[in-house]
Amino acid sequence: MRNQVHLLALLLVVALFLSGCAVAASPAPDQPLPELLIQASEYAYDVPDRIEAGLTTVALENEGELAHHAQLARLPEGMTPEAWLGLMQENPPAAIQAVTYVGGPGLLDPGLRQEVVLDLLPGTHLVVSFVFDAEGVPYLAKGMVKPFEVVAPSTAAKVQPIESNGTVELLDFSFILPAGIGAGPQVWEVVNEAQEIHEIMVLKLADGKNLHDVMAFLQTPNGEAPYVNLGGFQAITPGESSWLKLDLEPGEYVVTCYVPGAETGDPHFAMGMIQSFTVK
Repeated sequence: MRNQVHLLALLLVVALFLSGCAVAASPAPDQPLPELLIQASEYAYDVPDRIEAGLTTVALENEGELAHHAQLARLPEGMTPEAWLGLMQENPPAAIQAVTYVGGPGLLDPGLRQEVVLDLLPGTHLVVSFVFDAEGVPYLAKGMVKPFEVVAPSTAAKVQPIESNGTVELLDFSFILPAGIGAGPQVWEVVNEAQEIHEIMVLKLADGKNLHDVMAFLQTPNGEAPYVNLGGFQAITPGESSWLKLDLEPGEYVVTCYVPGAETGDPHFAMGMIQSFTVK
């Protein structure tokens, strides 16, 4: 009888142990974010034809010899890429206003890579370049645009939450940057609190250069730029937000916005949307 009691007690302990193991093993680990890799060169994008909706790391690798960015835009339902390109030729302001700007990696010098995180919604999207060459010809006119589809996710995946080191507010026409920006990898949440479309480009200044040198070069771009284009976050529609990934070295930086004003057509940096900051 005593042995039976001992056996029952042992079985109870084993059952409880196995039950505890089952409970501990039940939560599914967070999955890493899927990646949409965009490779840019003169004058084309290499990008997958489709990707599932949801939080996505969008990476730009500049494999060309010129600076490139990757502006993502979602077409309205029922509009094809061909229809948008036709509208762009006939009525550029109407084409610009027809799409929803969802951001993307900013202007990046050759050989560099930059990442942002976007919450992509289903629909037809474009990766498009609004950069101009030295003669004033847009890269878009040279064929630098590529459509892709964002489709509904096949399964409900649990992804890791986005943890940011600070928030960037885009205003008409200024920035509010995170306080005390330090060196190293970091994530900034980018929020467009303005009435117009805005972006934030990050420039690493050359030794001895300052904000006045940047302004002078932007107004008259002759010679070597007094900065390196580190990327940034492309234009985003008012009221939207996403995340910008950076890895900053100590030094002097400038952030700016190249988007043309809705009324004047002047670039936003000429309207005051340019600012310096120091990384220690």
